[in-house]
Amino acid sequence: MVLTAGLGSTSTMAAATTWTVSPGGRSATTATGHLADTSTGKRLRCPDQGLHVLLKSGSGLAGTIGHVTLFGACSFKHIVQTAAWKIRPLSYDASTGVTTGRITGVIIVGTFHGCSFNVAGWTSAEPGSLNFRYANQDSALSLSGTPSLHFYGVSGNCPGILGLSSGDPATFHGTWDLSPSQAITSP
Repeated sequence: MVLTAGLGSTSTMAAATTWTVSPGGRSATTATGHLADTSTGKRLRCPDQGLHVLLKSGSGLAGTIGHVTLFGACSFKHIVQTAAWKIRPLSYDASTGVTTGRITGVIIVGTFHGCSFNVAGWTSAEPGSLNFRYANQDSALSLSGTPSLHFYGVSGNCPGILGLSSGDPATFHGTWDLSPSQAITSP
């Protein structure tokens, strides 16, 4: 699912090159999300996915405005990221206070009852990306997969109990309410 901001007379689209983040710093939360194999339709649901972000603070920011520093720790499976993911905003809609963009550098390693797998980009060594949508009004950060995500290194019980196969496209979705809340805008 690709999330996009509505187009209106007050929208600032991809031409925006600078961002303001306040207060910046660390925000964290736990929420429900899922990782799915789009070939089989099988979902790995996670009721308590932890998410930590570290955002830059100030105005005139360009490019990467922060990082996802922790993603994972489900109660019934272990999913971890292998490196910090970069948060890159692309558009801002001033009428709704919604920023959309891309999170890059996504590689995930997961294990579940004798099953193990990786999620990466177009190849097992290439990081994938996620789309994000952040709403200032309720501090909700939503993540969703892009066509680049795929399963790799699927082994053990994964094909049988989870219906996963190496090379299958993967999708991801989850929404977290950041605390403390952040305001992300673009002039």
